[in-house]
Amino acid sequence: MKKSKAGTIFAICIGIFMFGYLLVTGIADLVNTKDLYDVNINGCFEVLTVEHSINGIIPTGKDHYYIGFTGGKNKAYLIKAPASWYKKNFYAEDGDCITPPGPRFTALAKRVDSYEVREALNEKFAEVDPDRFVVGPEYCLVTNYKILALAKIFLIVGLVLMIVVAKFMSDKQKDFKGIWGKILLVLFIIWCFSFLKVII
Repeated sequence: MKKSKAGTIFAICIGIFMFGYLLVTGIADLVNTKDLYDVNINGCFEVLTVEHSINGIIPTGKDHYYIGFTGGKNKAYLIKAPASWYKKNFYAEDGDCITPPGPRFTALAKRVDSYEVREALNEKFAEVDPDRFVVGPEYCLVTNYKILALAKIFLIVGLVLMIVVAKFMSDKQKDFKGIWGKILLVLFIIWCFSFLKVII
């Protein structure tokens, strides 16, 4: 009985942490206006691709980092964006914009969290004058910040729904080993993968 209660308390604590993290970071990104940049990029090159996985076995996604130039390459930005964004706006061969004068977009400046990624980027930019970076070489412009923030909000909704369903099944003394328990388990696994994809 004590082990069961301890497990329940631990699960509740984990749930509260996930709920709080997703809520705070999601809303913070949506309401943050001081770190927003409206930029027009004339040329862009991919400089680093970071692959994420669980124990090096199960892939959870990729991060693509680019260096974008504006004003005749006088100013530079480190950009974090999906591969589809680059393919839509730039030629892979030379980095020139497909439709001059290049895409104009609003992105959120965020510090690159991973020390290893920052070091790898610093090596890539060793020959680039740091003064050319408008935001700074350790900060990147996240082009899809709104999508990521909204995804966190939807994850909160999904977490709450799973908790409600689990509580309902418990109150009705439903067998968690039955079909609904298995469905709930599958949904939880999908939720965990989505959580990792959003936060990593």
